[in-house]
Amino acid sequence: MLSRRAEVSQMRACLVAFLVLVLASTAVAQITSATISGTVKDQTQGVLPGVDVVVKNVDTGLTRSAVTDGSGYFTIPGLPPGAYETRASLQGFGSVVERVTLAVAQEAGLSLTLKVTGTEESIIVVGTAAIVDTRSAAMSAVVTEKTISELPLNGRNYIDLALLQPGVNSFSEKDSTSSSNRGTKLNINGMSFRSNSYLLDGANMRGYAGTATVSAAETTLGVDTIMEFRVVTNAYSADYGRAMGGVISLVTKSGTNHARGSGFEFFRD
Repeated sequence: MLSRRAEVSQMRACLVAFLVLVLASTAVAQITSATISGTVKDQTQGVLPGVDVVVKNVDTGLTRSAVTDGSGYFTIPGLPPGAYETRASLQGFGSVVERVTLAVAQEAGLSLTLKVTGTEESIIVVGTAAIVDTRSAAMSAVVTEKTISELPLNGRNYIDLALLQPGVNSFSEKDSTSSSNRGTKLNINGMSFRSNSYLLDGANMRGYAGTATVSAAETTLGVDTIMEFRVVTNAYSADYGRAMGGVISLVTKSGTNHARGSGFEFFRD
């Protein structure tokens, strides 16, 4: 009887551990993933329920879908940053495709209009205006992949690009030679450098003393692996936590359907 109880207890412990891991991975994904939401209407500005909305990642082919509700509204969360095509279709209406590029942790809002048509046709919207994020009150800015690859970086330290954002300053005091105090120290909105949070794909990567994790040369290497990162300086969501200063959330590059590579040369005279 005791062995049977022990087996049941062990199974329960394993189940609890599994659930914790699943929930933790979901929470991590929510921090860096983007969301597309919006409303689908007809030419008379009447909302359209039951519209099939499919978003497709241009680089990887990843697709997610949703159906508009009675108010013509849809939302598709959990999207990795990248370029997407959003297709809306409904029987009796022509399909519409809109292209949008999502940044890390962005909440994009779309307004799609379907036209009544007797034949099957598609309208592709190319070169749309920049989407203004009206769904979040956080003060933040994105350092894009183009900025990371084209701007000069001393020691290929991507954290230096966070200094481009307002309210972010570098703290360079050498308070100790200990390895725990190495790394780039940032004061964001006047808060101590120990008050910041550094996230890599949603996982905490802050050093022991509150700095960005660094190498023995006191630089954060790995520029080629970073797709982009967001610097959040104020009014950020409670999803981040662990920070009173600012949050730097990085997203690494993922595989695509196209071959690519990079190289760099370092020369000092």
